[in-house]
Amino acid sequence: AELEAAAAGHAAELEAAQTAAAAEGEVRARDARSQEAAAGASLAEAQAQRAAAEGEAAEAAQRARRAEAERDDARGEVEALTELHAAAAENHAALAAKVGALEARAAAADAAAEEEAALVGGLEESKAKEGE
Repeated sequence: AELEAAAAGHAAELEAAQTAAAAEGEVRARDARSQEAAAGASLAEAQAQRAAAEGEAAEAAQRARRAEAERDDARGEVEALTELHAAAAENHAALAAKVGALEARAAAADAAAEEEAALVGGLEESKAKEGE
């Protein structure tokens, strides 16, 4: 009977130890799953941050391309305006030369007209003197 009682006690102790070991194993498994889930969440957060950084980098690159295109457009406009300014300066110089030539012709015509007027005046005086 003592043997049976000792065997039953050992069996109860063994069963208690097995139950405790199973409970400890379950706690460790839950802990491992919790750590795995936390690592998965950290990985997902890191991936989200990376995606956001890549998106920001892509936007910055796009803004840089737009700024470069605007700069190129502005340079093209400056070149075109510079060419127009040079052409306008050439036209102005040509027109100034023409104006100078026309003023010289006008002065010559004025001088010729004054000469003609003097001749006509002289002829009229001569006619008047002859008529007297």
